[in-house]
Amino acid sequence: MNSQNKKQTLNVWRLTIGLAAAVLLSPHAAVAKQGGTDIQHFLSKSDMVNTGVEPSASGKIDVQINEQGKSSKQQMKITASKLNPNTAYQLAVFIGDDTNVTDIAAFTTDKKGGVTVAYMNTGQGKSNKKGHVFPEALDPLCNIRELDIVDGSSNAVLSAVLSNPDKGQYMVKNSMDNVGFLPAAVGDFRIKANSKSTQFLLKVSGLTAETDYSLAINGEMAQTYTSDSSGKLTVNSLPTNSPSVLEIQTLALTDGSGTNLVLITVGLGIPCTMAHQVPPSLGSAGSGFAVLAGSTVANTAFTTVNGDLGLSPGSAVTGFPPGIVTGTQHVADIAAAQAQLDLTVAYNDAAGRTVGAISVAGNLGGMTLPPGLYKSTSSLEISSGDLTLDAKGDANAVFIFQIASTLTTTSGRQVVLSGGAKAANVYWQVGTSAVLGTTSVFKGTIMADQSITLTTGATLEGRALARIAAVTLDSNVITIPAP
Repeated sequence: MNSQNKKQTLNVWRLTIGLAAAVLLSPHAAVAKQGGTDIQHFLSKSDMVNTGVEPSASGKIDVQINEQGKSSKQQMKITASKLNPNTAYQLAVFIGDDTNVTDIAAFTTDKKGGVTVAYMNTGQGKSNKKGHVFPEALDPLCNIRELDIVDGSSNAVLSAVLSNPDKGQYMVKNSMDNVGFLPAAVGDFRIKANSKSTQFLLKVSGLTAETDYSLAINGEMAQTYTSDSSGKLTVNSLPTNSPSVLEIQTLALTDGSGTNLVLITVGLGIPCTMAHQVPPSLGSAGSGFAVLAGSTVANTAFTTVNGDLGLSPGSAVTGFPPGIVTGTQHVADIAAAQAQLDLTVAYNDAAGRTVGAISVAGNLGGMTLPPGLYKSTSSLEISSGDLTLDAKGDANAVFIFQIASTLTTTSGRQVVLSGGAKAANVYWQVGTSAVLGTTSVFKGTIMADQSITLTTGATLEGRALARIAAVTLDSNVITIPAP
């Protein structure tokens, strides 16, 4: 089958059908199980659209995605009738935002023109009485934006956008993560939705009595509630300005000013095994550079840079020796210039992300945060305690911090990784400059628009990448994180 011809034919139907629906199963709306997820179920039944190529043909798609604890199950069944009998057809899909069609499987109809094809995320490669098991290319199901049944002439006969909630059901039962601001706070919630109604229930205890708290949905403050005399809070309906339940990706309870996170849940939306955030691509800036600056690199005393050191467009590197660079120094050369270009791309990528953003402000010290995208409209600091980043057992979990102004750590403060979190998957996009306090221990890649300063004895498992200004060092150890 000519994939280019098929792409042109199917794109007509993709534009007609795909843009008419909210793509609730796209990677932008589907996120991974994180935090205290206990149970998530999604069930949808969609009729396939007849494109007119074979006017009598009809079809349906049933999708089920379930997660309970650490158990995950996905199923999709396609049933079609009144196709041409004893005829070969192709199943084709559009995955994520890809505009290119992907052929998945071929099948032949029975003597009545019918067929049933099933996919499950277990038993790959086996057949079953009702049809065939799809290849692993469809795992996870929430990658699929559109599925088509295509005839031998590359024409879409039946087409379906996997986003039709009209006959869908959705149910979530979650506990919320305590981030450490109020250690006694405990919360859980439940969401149930179908085509007729939506139920939402949030119960929290251990709060400060008779105090205002704000519920943020997808990083936006939705409504403020007041705890009772015993420090309990119950919310039994979604705020009127909240998104639909299928579009909810994060919930966070903050104090009345929105300054301090109390409880948080990351990973709502359609249950799926996809990563919630994809790491920004550093390009050549991440290939070997531990330090990269725009104007100067200045060192005092015995710093060790375990990796390459780059500078562009500046040309002044001082303090090496006594400092040691285990890799190569690229000063105002092509490699450093390219690394700066790639850093700008990665910086803009991290700064421009919005899906599932969680608002944070002030001091992150003493908090424990699950994976996700965290946004500050001003400065952030780690001062009153250490910051713990908990991957919840997911080695691919990504943490991205968007900071509009400065990032500061005070003396001796640490970023602690737990639950399998990796420094290679932690990114700090800093709108101005970053300063790591004396003897502080920091993890992750710092991408600062201006300067980065590591004061005496600070260590960094990550990268110090400054776009415009200087990187200043003093008796530090910087090590590129293991992948």
